[in-house]
Amino acid sequence: MHGAVFRSHNDRPEPKPKKERIEIMSGIKEIDTVLIPQGSEYRMYHGLEKESQGDLITPRDAKENGVFFPIIKADVSATVKGETIPLENHKHLMADTAGGLVPLHMATKKYQIIENEKIAKAVSSALKQSDSGAVLSSMGTLNGLKTFFMSFKLDDLVIANEKNSGYLNVVGGHNGKANHFFASNLRLECMNSIHAALAGSKGYIDLKVTHSGNVDIKCADLTKDITGLIEQRKHFAEAMEILATQKVVEQDIAAIAAGYFLKSAGKVDKFSTRTMNSVSGITDLAIRGRGNSGETMYDVLNGATEYWTSGDGVGRDTSSSAKAYSSEYGTAAKHKVNFADYLIASRDESFEDGHRVLTATLNG
Repeated sequence: MHGAVFRSHNDRPEPKPKKERIEIMSGIKEIDTVLIPQGSEYRMYHGLEKESQGDLITPRDAKENGVFFPIIKADVSATVKGETIPLENHKHLMADTAGGLVPLHMATKKYQIIENEKIAKAVSSALKQSDSGAVLSSMGTLNGLKTFFMSFKLDDLVIANEKNSGYLNVVGGHNGKANHFFASNLRLECMNSIHAALAGSKGYIDLKVTHSGNVDIKCADLTKDITGLIEQRKHFAEAMEILATQKVVEQDIAAIAAGYFLKSAGKVDKFSTRTMNSVSGITDLAIRGRGNSGETMYDVLNGATEYWTSGDGVGRDTSSSAKAYSSEYGTAAKHKVNFADYLIASRDESFEDGHRVLTATLNG
């Protein structure tokens, strides 16, 4: 055992402070800033946000807090065996900040810079022209200035007597990826929320602006595209209203839920115990969950949503805080969106198969 090192309990590394853990999960580095308008209703779970000077986030707020900054291209070279070779087809993007230059991304010469302020102006102009009444509810940088995001509150639609908030989200930056413009029911706060919102954007128009070609023309075209996206949001509300009017027989709910799991499981003769528990959990909540009565397809959707928000779908032995995290930022969020898509678009195709496999499982 020569050379072995033994540690006592007192020698164990100290656990990272809560704030540091949040910074790692959220992607908010020391150099980053997340801005919100003044008011407690805009507070975020990570507690790292900064308030704007007034009740609206202004370009001045963004510049003074380092969210808007110039980007320059720096020449790149490689040194091999003492010889320096210019890499003429590549440039390194650098953020020109009050604290100095910050490296962002190695890009080719064809890469077109789209600064954060340019994105913000284009989207704000498009929303004004579309007469949406949207309000900028969050804006910031993440990952050491490499990622930029904005979240505009669009509306609070009442669907089947329940309020559903809608946001136009913008995710861009300077890491080689395209800028995304998409609708979601999640406000962006950090990297976790970005992943969840992008995972849940299926079913909406997903606009992209790449860092190539004439970016001025691409940004100018955002007006009609964003208008179309907002219209898609209205179609979603109409679809939810349709689900609220579609009656369902209580004994069919389990087969409907079973059909959802067949969409990903493929052709199977019997369900696993885990899948049967999920089908049972969704069915029970659709009938006896909060505000549900098992009478409409909207009850079925709400049963699934509750199952993946606070029920066993987030983990039977999971703590309350972890359940909330998984519900909004983990695989549970994907299930909620996919289940809604299934009910709207393809449940009739899978219902009979769900009933068949469910019956075979119960009889087996």
